[in-house]
Amino acid sequence: MQEALQPPQCPEHGADVVLPACTELDRVADDATYWALGIGALAAVMLFFLLRRTMARLLAQDPGQAAPD
Repeated sequence: MQEALQPPQCPEHGADVVLPACTELDRVADDATYWALGIGALAAVMLFFLLRRTMARLLAQDPGQAAPD
């Protein structure tokens, strides 16, 4: 996406003038970033609860019980 924000898709322009193509590419880059952050946060929460449940199950096991081979 960063390569698309460089010329020729987004040619050089003055600081006071933003071309529509550059604005659209910037919006797409923002959307992709937010989706990636959202999916990453969801995965982190799911992993937290999965590991918490697994640790509770391991701690609840009888210490005299032999570990599976």
